[in-house]
Amino acid sequence: GLVNQLHLTLINLDLDVFSPQAVSVRRDSVGSNVVATLVLAPQNEAWIAWKPRSRDVKREKAVFYAELFQLYAPGAGVIEGAHYAAIRPAQGELSELVFDVPAGATITDVADPARASVQADVKNSQAAVPAGPLVSLWRFDPDSRKLRVTLNPAQSRPFALLIRSQIATGPLPSEQNVGLLSLDGAAAQIGLLGLATGNEVQLDSVAADDFSPINLEDFPAEVAQALQAQIPGLAVRRAYRYADPKATADVKASAVEPDVRAETQDTLSLGEDRTVLASNATIDITRAGIFRLSFVLPARLDVESISGQAMSHWTELNTEVGRVITLHLRNKTEGRQQFSISLAGPGVKATDAWGVPQLVLREAGKQRGTLLVVPEQGMQLQATTLEGLSQLDPQSSGVRQKGVLAFRVLQTPWKLALRIEQVEPWIQVTSLQHATVSEHVIVAFHEIS
Repeated sequence: GLVNQLHLTLINLDLDVFSPQAVSVRRDSVGSNVVATLVLAPQNEAWIAWKPRSRDVKREKAVFYAELFQLYAPGAGVIEGAHYAAIRPAQGELSELVFDVPAGATITDVADPARASVQADVKNSQAAVPAGPLVSLWRFDPDSRKLRVTLNPAQSRPFALLIRSQIATGPLPSEQNVGLLSLDGAAAQIGLLGLATGNEVQLDSVAADDFSPINLEDFPAEVAQALQAQIPGLAVRRAYRYADPKATADVKASAVEPDVRAETQDTLSLGEDRTVLASNATIDITRAGIFRLSFVLPARLDVESISGQAMSHWTELNTEVGRVITLHLRNKTEGRQQFSISLAGPGVKATDAWGVPQLVLREAGKQRGTLLVVPEQGMQLQATTLEGLSQLDPQSSGVRQKGVLAFRVLQTPWKLALRIEQVEPWIQVTSLQHATVSEHVIVAFHEIS
Protein backbone atom coordinates (compact mmCIF):
# COMPACT_ATOMS: atom_id res chain seq x y z
CA GLY A 1 0.00 0.00 0.00
CA LEU A 2 0.91 3.63 -0.29
CA VAL A 3 2.32 5.61 2.63
CA ASN A 4 1.50 9.32 2.60
CA GLN A 5 3.76 11.94 4.21
CA LEU A 6 2.46 15.39 5.04
CA HIS A 7 4.25 18.57 6.17
CA LEU A 8 2.07 21.06 8.04
CA THR A 9 3.26 24.54 9.13
CA LEU A 10 1.35 26.52 11.79
CA ILE A 11 2.24 30.21 11.55
CA ASN A 12 2.86 31.92 14.90
CA LEU A 13 1.00 29.17 16.72
CA ASP A 14 2.26 26.92 19.55
CA LEU A 15 -0.08 23.97 19.07
CA ASP A 16 -0.01 20.20 18.97
CA VAL A 17 -0.89 18.43 15.68
CA PHE A 18 -2.53 15.00 15.73
CA SER A 19 -4.36 12.59 13.45
CA PRO A 20 -6.15 9.30 14.24
CA GLN A 21 -4.82 7.95 10.92
CA ALA A 22 -1.19 9.01 11.56
CA VAL A 23 1.47 6.35 11.85
CA SER A 24 3.81 8.94 13.37
CA VAL A 25 3.78 12.66 14.17
CA ARG A 26 6.93 14.72 14.63
CA ARG A 27 6.61 18.25 15.94
CA ASP A 28 9.42 20.84 15.53
CA SER A 29 9.59 24.47 16.58
CA VAL A 30 11.02 26.74 13.87
CA GLY A 31 11.17 30.28 15.17
CA SER A 32 7.63 31.21 16.17
CA ASN A 33 6.15 28.56 13.88
CA VAL A 34 5.42 24.87 14.42
CA VAL A 35 6.30 22.41 11.65
CA ALA A 36 4.62 19.01 11.92
CA THR A 37 5.64 16.01 9.83
CA LEU A 38 2.94 13.32 9.65
CA VAL A 39 3.21 9.84 8.16
CA LEU A 40 -0.34 8.70 7.30
CA ALA A 41 -1.66 5.21 6.85
CA PRO A 42 -2.65 4.26 3.23
CA GLN A 43 -6.34 5.10 3.43
CA ASN A 44 -8.68 7.81 2.25
CA GLU A 45 -10.33 10.56 4.30
CA ALA A 46 -7.48 11.15 6.73
CA TRP A 47 -8.49 13.55 9.49
CA ILE A 48 -5.88 16.07 10.76
CA ALA A 49 -6.40 18.51 13.61
CA TRP A 50 -4.49 20.67 16.03
CA LYS A 51 -5.15 21.71 19.63
CA PRO A 52 -3.49 23.72 22.44
CA ARG A 53 -0.20 22.10 23.30
CA SER A 54 -0.37 19.83 26.37
CA ARG A 55 1.93 20.56 29.28
CA ASP A 56 5.49 19.34 28.79
CA VAL A 57 7.07 19.19 32.23
CA LYS A 58 10.47 18.48 30.68
CA ARG A 59 10.51 21.96 29.20
CA GLU A 60 9.40 23.74 32.37
CA LYS A 61 11.77 25.20 34.91
CA ALA A 62 11.61 23.07 38.05
CA VAL A 63 9.79 24.69 40.98
CA PHE A 64 9.27 22.63 44.15
CA TYR A 65 8.43 22.88 47.83
CA ALA A 66 9.87 20.79 50.66
CA GLU A 67 8.91 19.70 54.16
CA LEU A 68 11.56 17.94 56.22
CA PHE A 69 11.06 15.87 59.37
CA GLN A 70 14.43 15.44 61.06
CA LEU A 71 15.11 13.19 64.05
CA TYR A 72 18.31 12.88 66.08
CA ALA A 73 18.97 10.09 68.63
CA PRO A 74 22.04 10.69 70.88
CA GLY A 75 24.01 7.61 71.91
CA ALA A 76 27.41 6.58 73.17
CA GLY A 77 29.94 7.98 70.69
CA VAL A 78 27.46 8.85 67.93
CA ILE A 79 24.22 10.70 67.24
CA GLU A 80 22.07 8.80 64.75
CA GLY A 81 19.97 10.93 62.39
CA ALA A 82 16.92 10.14 60.25
CA HIS A 83 15.70 12.83 57.83
CA TYR A 84 12.40 12.37 56.00
CA ALA A 85 12.17 14.82 53.08
CA ALA A 86 8.71 15.25 51.50
CA ILE A 87 9.14 16.95 48.11
CA ARG A 88 6.22 18.51 46.21
CA PRO A 89 7.02 19.60 42.60
CA ALA A 90 4.81 22.48 41.47
CA GLN A 91 6.29 22.93 37.99
CA GLY A 92 8.67 20.96 35.80
CA GLU A 93 10.33 17.78 36.95
CA LEU A 94 13.21 16.94 39.26
CA SER A 95 16.06 14.72 38.19
CA GLU A 96 18.47 15.83 40.93
CA LEU A 97 18.24 17.21 44.46
CA VAL A 98 21.06 18.95 46.31
CA PHE A 99 21.01 19.04 50.11
CA ASP A 100 23.12 21.19 52.42
CA VAL A 101 24.44 18.98 55.25
CA PRO A 102 25.14 20.57 58.67
CA ALA A 103 28.69 20.64 60.03
CA GLY A 104 29.81 17.49 61.80
CA ALA A 105 27.27 15.21 60.11
CA THR A 106 28.08 12.39 57.70
CA ILE A 107 25.49 10.89 55.34
CA THR A 108 25.28 7.10 55.58
CA ASP A 109 22.27 6.26 53.36
CA VAL A 110 19.65 7.72 51.02
CA ALA A 111 16.58 5.64 50.16
CA ASP A 112 12.96 5.66 49.07
CA PRO A 113 11.08 5.33 52.39
CA ALA A 114 8.16 3.42 50.81
CA ARG A 115 10.55 0.92 49.24
CA ALA A 116 12.58 0.56 52.44
CA SER A 117 9.49 -0.13 54.57
CA VAL A 118 8.17 -2.70 52.12
CA GLN A 119 11.53 -4.47 52.02
CA ALA A 120 11.54 -4.63 55.80
CA ASP A 121 8.11 -6.34 55.83
CA VAL A 122 8.35 -8.43 52.67
CA LYS A 123 9.32 -11.58 54.57
CA ASN A 124 6.13 -11.40 56.63
CA SER A 125 3.66 -10.47 53.90
CA GLN A 126 2.80 -10.80 50.24
CA ALA A 127 3.75 -7.18 49.53
CA ALA A 128 5.90 -6.67 46.48
CA VAL A 129 8.93 -4.40 46.42
CA PRO A 130 8.40 -1.47 44.01
CA ALA A 131 9.75 -2.17 40.54
CA GLY A 132 12.77 0.14 40.64
CA PRO A 133 14.59 2.40 43.06
CA LEU A 134 13.72 6.08 43.07
CA VAL A 135 17.32 6.96 43.97
CA SER A 136 19.72 5.89 41.22
CA LEU A 137 22.80 7.56 42.72
CA TRP A 138 23.79 9.68 45.69
CA ARG A 139 27.08 11.28 46.66
CA PHE A 140 28.10 13.23 49.76
CA ASP A 141 31.02 15.66 49.55
CA PRO A 142 32.31 16.30 53.10
CA ASP A 143 34.29 19.36 51.98
CA SER A 144 31.45 21.29 50.35
CA ARG A 145 28.88 19.72 52.75
CA LYS A 146 26.69 18.92 49.72
CA LEU A 147 24.63 15.79 49.21
CA ARG A 148 23.64 15.18 45.57
CA VAL A 149 20.81 12.74 44.90
CA THR A 150 20.07 11.62 41.33
CA LEU A 151 16.47 10.53 40.70
CA ASN A 152 15.50 8.00 38.06
CA PRO A 153 12.99 8.49 36.62
CA ALA A 154 12.73 12.27 37.01
CA GLN A 155 9.85 13.20 39.30
CA SER A 156 6.99 15.59 38.60
CA ARG A 157 4.63 14.28 41.31
CA PRO A 158 5.06 14.44 45.12
CA PHE A 159 7.60 11.95 46.50
CA ALA A 160 9.77 11.41 49.58
CA LEU A 161 13.33 10.48 50.51
CA LEU A 162 14.70 8.99 53.73
CA ILE A 163 18.23 10.12 54.53
CA ARG A 164 20.35 8.63 57.34
CA SER A 165 23.17 10.55 59.01
CA GLN A 166 25.64 10.23 61.86
CA ILE A 167 27.39 12.80 64.06
CA ALA A 168 30.47 11.60 65.96
CA THR A 169 30.55 12.52 69.67
CA GLY A 170 32.52 11.54 72.73
CA PRO A 171 31.42 9.03 75.35
CA LEU A 172 28.37 9.82 77.47
CA PRO A 173 27.70 12.23 79.03
CA SER A 174 28.08 14.41 75.94
CA GLU A 175 27.07 17.84 74.66
CA GLN A 176 26.64 18.44 70.92
CA ASN A 177 25.37 21.15 68.59
CA VAL A 178 23.10 19.70 65.90
CA GLY A 179 21.98 21.37 62.69
CA LEU A 180 19.46 20.68 59.94
CA LEU A 181 19.54 19.27 56.46
CA SER A 182 18.17 21.78 53.93
CA LEU A 183 17.42 21.73 50.21
CA ASP A 184 19.08 23.95 47.63
CA GLY A 185 16.70 25.64 45.21
CA ALA A 186 13.43 24.97 47.05
CA ALA A 187 10.78 27.66 46.55
CA ALA A 188 10.01 27.24 50.26
CA GLN A 189 10.84 24.72 52.94
CA ILE A 190 9.63 24.15 56.48
CA GLY A 191 10.09 21.29 58.87
CA LEU A 192 10.12 19.62 62.26
CA LEU A 193 13.01 18.62 64.52
CA GLY A 194 12.68 15.70 66.91
CA LEU A 195 15.05 14.36 69.58
CA ALA A 196 14.73 10.76 70.66
CA THR A 197 16.48 8.35 73.04
CA GLY A 198 16.49 4.61 73.62
CA ASN A 199 16.34 2.75 76.92
CA GLU A 200 19.91 3.50 77.91
CA VAL A 201 20.23 7.25 77.15
CA GLN A 202 18.48 10.23 78.70
CA LEU A 203 18.20 13.82 77.50
CA ASP A 204 19.56 16.14 80.17
CA SER A 205 18.79 19.43 78.39
CA VAL A 206 18.01 20.92 74.96
CA ALA A 207 18.75 24.56 74.06
CA ALA A 208 16.58 25.31 71.00
CA ASP A 209 15.89 29.05 71.05
CA ASP A 210 15.13 29.28 67.31
CA PHE A 211 12.57 26.47 67.44
CA SER A 212 8.92 26.34 68.52
CA PRO A 213 7.96 23.38 70.74
CA ILE A 214 5.13 21.12 69.51
CA ASN A 215 3.30 18.11 70.95
CA LEU A 216 5.21 14.86 70.69
CA GLU A 217 2.28 13.13 68.97
CA ASP A 218 2.50 15.70 66.14
CA PHE A 219 5.93 14.39 65.12
CA PRO A 220 5.50 11.72 62.37
CA ALA A 221 5.94 8.21 63.80
CA GLU A 222 7.42 6.81 60.57
CA VAL A 223 10.61 8.87 61.06
CA ALA A 224 11.34 7.18 64.40
CA GLN A 225 10.62 3.78 62.83
CA ALA A 226 13.74 4.19 60.69
CA LEU A 227 15.87 4.01 63.88
CA GLN A 228 13.81 1.69 66.09
CA ALA A 229 15.40 -1.54 64.85
CA GLN A 230 18.82 -0.14 65.69
CA ILE A 231 18.04 1.51 69.06
CA PRO A 232 15.94 -0.55 71.52
CA GLY A 233 13.14 1.34 73.22
CA LEU A 234 13.50 4.41 71.00
CA ALA A 235 10.94 7.12 71.70
CA VAL A 236 10.67 10.80 70.74
CA ARG A 237 11.31 12.96 73.84
CA ARG A 238 11.23 16.52 72.37
CA ALA A 239 9.71 17.94 69.18
CA TYR A 240 9.96 21.39 67.57
CA ARG A 241 8.86 23.28 64.48
CA TYR A 242 11.32 25.46 62.56
CA ALA A 243 11.22 27.98 59.73
CA ASP A 244 14.94 28.76 59.45
CA PRO A 245 16.93 25.83 57.95
CA LYS A 246 20.12 27.30 59.42
CA ALA A 247 18.88 27.00 63.03
CA THR A 248 20.83 24.78 65.42
CA ALA A 249 20.17 23.23 68.84
CA ASP A 250 22.49 22.23 71.71
CA VAL A 251 21.77 18.77 73.07
CA LYS A 252 23.09 17.31 76.33
CA ALA A 253 22.66 13.59 76.92
CA SER A 254 23.89 11.06 79.47
CA ALA A 255 23.68 7.35 80.09
CA VAL A 256 20.75 6.00 82.06
CA GLU A 257 22.19 4.59 85.28
CA PRO A 258 21.03 1.06 86.11
CA ASP A 259 18.95 0.61 89.25
CA VAL A 260 20.38 -2.39 91.10
CA ARG A 261 18.68 -3.71 94.24
CA ALA A 262 19.90 -6.69 96.23
CA GLU A 263 18.17 -8.98 98.71
CA THR A 264 20.68 -11.25 100.49
CA GLN A 265 20.32 -14.20 102.85
CA ASP A 266 23.67 -14.52 104.63
CA THR A 267 24.71 -17.31 106.98
CA LEU A 268 27.94 -16.91 108.97
CA SER A 269 29.16 -20.19 110.49
CA LEU A 270 31.70 -19.71 113.30
CA GLY A 271 34.08 -22.36 114.57
CA GLU A 272 37.47 -22.59 116.23
CA ASP A 273 38.98 -24.05 113.07
CA ARG A 274 37.01 -22.42 110.24
CA THR A 275 34.71 -19.48 109.42
CA VAL A 276 32.34 -19.64 106.45
CA LEU A 277 30.17 -16.80 105.08
CA ALA A 278 27.54 -18.13 102.65
CA SER A 279 25.38 -15.60 100.79
CA ASN A 280 22.40 -16.24 98.54
CA ALA A 281 21.76 -12.98 96.66
CA THR A 282 18.71 -12.03 94.59
CA ILE A 283 19.60 -9.09 92.33
CA ASP A 284 16.96 -6.96 90.57
CA ILE A 285 18.41 -4.89 87.69
CA THR A 286 16.16 -2.29 86.06
CA ARG A 287 16.34 0.83 83.81
CA ALA A 288 19.59 -0.31 82.14
CA GLY A 289 21.66 -3.47 81.93
CA ILE A 290 24.97 -4.16 83.67
CA PHE A 291 27.99 -6.25 82.68
CA ARG A 292 29.39 -6.97 86.14
CA LEU A 293 28.86 -7.03 89.90
CA SER A 294 31.63 -6.62 92.48
CA PHE A 295 32.36 -6.59 96.20
CA VAL A 296 35.38 -6.00 98.44
CA LEU A 297 36.56 -9.28 99.94
CA PRO A 298 36.24 -9.13 103.77
CA ALA A 299 39.49 -9.37 105.69
CA ARG A 300 40.75 -12.88 106.48
CA LEU A 301 38.33 -14.50 104.03
CA ASP A 302 38.91 -16.04 100.59
CA VAL A 303 36.53 -17.09 97.85
CA GLU A 304 35.47 -20.71 98.15
CA SER A 305 32.87 -20.69 95.35
CA ILE A 306 30.71 -18.30 93.31
CA SER A 307 27.89 -19.43 91.02
CA GLY A 308 24.99 -17.90 89.10
CA GLN A 309 23.22 -18.62 85.83
CA ALA A 310 24.03 -15.13 84.45
CA MET A 311 27.73 -15.28 85.44
CA SER A 312 30.55 -16.01 83.02
CA HIS A 313 33.50 -15.99 85.45
CA TRP A 314 34.92 -14.06 88.40
CA THR A 315 38.25 -12.28 88.93
CA GLU A 316 40.20 -10.86 91.88
CA LEU A 317 42.11 -7.55 91.82
CA ASN A 318 44.14 -5.79 94.50
CA THR A 319 43.07 -2.14 94.78
CA GLU A 320 43.41 0.72 97.24
CA VAL A 321 40.17 -0.31 98.96
CA GLY A 322 41.23 -3.97 99.23
CA ARG A 323 40.85 -7.16 97.23
CA VAL A 324 37.94 -6.62 94.86
CA ILE A 325 36.05 -9.64 93.54
CA THR A 326 34.27 -8.98 90.21
CA LEU A 327 31.51 -11.20 88.84
CA HIS A 328 31.62 -10.89 85.05
CA LEU A 329 28.21 -11.53 83.48
CA ARG A 330 27.66 -13.34 80.17
CA ASN A 331 26.25 -10.20 78.51
CA LYS A 332 24.46 -6.98 79.34
CA THR A 333 22.08 -8.24 81.99
CA GLU A 334 18.73 -6.98 83.25
CA GLY A 335 15.90 -8.43 85.32
CA ARG A 336 16.08 -10.70 88.38
CA GLN A 337 19.24 -12.77 88.84
CA GLN A 338 20.35 -15.26 91.50
CA PHE A 339 23.90 -15.74 92.80
CA SER A 340 25.43 -17.98 95.46
CA ILE A 341 28.68 -16.85 97.07
CA SER A 342 30.71 -18.78 99.64
CA LEU A 343 33.70 -17.25 101.47
CA ALA A 344 35.89 -19.11 103.97
CA GLY A 345 38.65 -18.22 106.42
CA PRO A 346 40.35 -19.18 109.69
CA GLY A 347 38.41 -19.92 112.88
CA VAL A 348 37.75 -17.52 115.75
CA LYS A 349 38.79 -17.52 119.40
CA ALA A 350 37.22 -16.04 122.48
CA THR A 351 37.19 -12.24 122.30
CA ASP A 352 35.23 -9.25 123.54
CA ALA A 353 34.61 -7.46 120.19
CA TRP A 354 34.93 -9.52 117.04
CA GLY A 355 33.91 -7.60 113.90
CA VAL A 356 31.50 -9.62 111.77
CA PRO A 357 32.52 -9.67 108.08
CA GLN A 358 29.94 -8.52 105.53
CA LEU A 359 29.46 -8.82 101.78
CA VAL A 360 28.40 -5.51 100.21
CA LEU A 361 27.67 -5.39 96.46
CA ARG A 362 29.19 -2.13 95.22
CA GLU A 363 26.74 -1.68 92.29
CA ALA A 364 23.62 -2.06 94.45
CA GLY A 365 21.82 1.18 95.25
CA LYS A 366 19.93 -0.64 98.00
CA GLN A 367 20.84 -3.89 99.75
CA ARG A 368 18.56 -5.51 102.30
CA GLY A 369 18.28 -9.02 103.70
CA THR A 370 18.90 -11.27 106.69
CA LEU A 371 21.97 -12.47 108.56
CA LEU A 372 22.26 -15.64 110.64
CA VAL A 373 25.32 -16.16 112.85
CA VAL A 374 25.65 -19.85 113.71
CA PRO A 375 28.29 -20.83 116.33
CA GLU A 376 29.63 -24.33 116.76
CA GLN A 377 28.94 -26.24 119.94
CA GLY A 378 30.74 -24.82 122.95
CA MET A 379 30.72 -21.26 121.65
CA GLN A 380 28.47 -18.56 123.08
CA LEU A 381 27.76 -15.28 121.26
CA GLN A 382 26.51 -11.88 122.35
CA ALA A 383 26.06 -8.76 120.17
CA THR A 384 27.97 -5.79 121.64
CA THR A 385 27.78 -3.32 118.70
CA LEU A 386 24.71 -3.17 116.47
CA GLU A 387 24.35 -0.52 113.71
CA GLY A 388 22.15 -0.82 110.60
CA LEU A 389 20.74 -4.15 111.83
CA SER A 390 17.79 -5.19 113.97
CA GLN A 391 17.98 -8.39 116.01
CA LEU A 392 15.35 -11.06 115.32
CA ASP A 393 14.12 -14.10 117.20
CA PRO A 394 15.91 -16.98 115.46
CA GLN A 395 12.88 -19.24 115.85
CA SER A 396 10.81 -16.80 113.76
CA SER A 397 13.31 -17.47 110.94
CA GLY A 398 12.77 -21.20 111.29
CA VAL A 399 16.03 -21.83 113.21
CA ARG A 400 15.81 -24.35 116.06
CA GLN A 401 19.53 -24.59 116.82
CA LYS A 402 20.55 -23.08 120.15
CA GLY A 403 22.94 -20.13 120.32
CA VAL A 404 22.13 -18.75 116.83
CA LEU A 405 21.80 -14.96 116.40
CA ALA A 406 19.47 -13.60 113.67
CA PHE A 407 19.39 -10.08 112.25
CA ARG A 408 17.52 -8.12 109.59
CA VAL A 409 19.68 -5.82 107.45
CA LEU A 410 18.21 -2.31 107.45
CA GLN A 411 21.01 -0.60 105.56
CA THR A 412 24.46 -1.29 104.19
CA PRO A 413 27.18 -1.07 105.24
CA TRP A 414 26.29 -2.13 108.79
CA LYS A 415 28.34 -2.79 111.91
CA LEU A 416 28.12 -5.82 114.16
CA ALA A 417 30.59 -6.79 116.88
CA LEU A 418 30.29 -9.97 118.95
CA ARG A 419 31.53 -11.11 122.34
CA ILE A 420 32.63 -14.70 121.83
CA GLU A 421 33.00 -16.97 124.85
CA GLN A 422 34.15 -20.56 124.98
CA VAL A 423 31.93 -22.58 127.29
CA GLU A 424 33.82 -25.33 129.15
CA PRO A 425 32.19 -28.76 128.77
CA TRP A 426 30.61 -30.09 131.92
CA ILE A 427 29.28 -33.57 132.87
CA GLN A 428 26.23 -34.18 135.00
CA VAL A 429 26.12 -37.62 136.60
CA THR A 430 22.99 -39.30 137.92
CA SER A 431 23.79 -42.53 139.84
CA LEU A 432 21.88 -45.21 141.69
CA GLN A 433 23.63 -47.54 144.11
CA HIS A 434 22.19 -50.78 145.42
CA ALA A 435 24.08 -52.98 147.88
CA THR A 436 23.28 -56.45 149.23
CA VAL A 437 24.91 -57.33 152.53
CA SER A 438 25.31 -60.99 153.38
CA GLU A 439 27.23 -62.67 156.12
CA HIS A 440 30.56 -62.67 154.33
CA VAL A 441 30.05 -60.84 150.96
CA ILE A 442 28.94 -57.34 150.01
CA VAL A 443 27.59 -57.11 146.47
CA ALA A 444 27.17 -53.57 145.07
CA PHE A 445 25.51 -52.46 141.84
CA HIS A 446 26.17 -48.98 140.36
CA GLU A 447 24.06 -47.47 137.59
CA ILE A 448 25.30 -44.22 136.10
CA SER A 449 23.51 -42.06 133.55
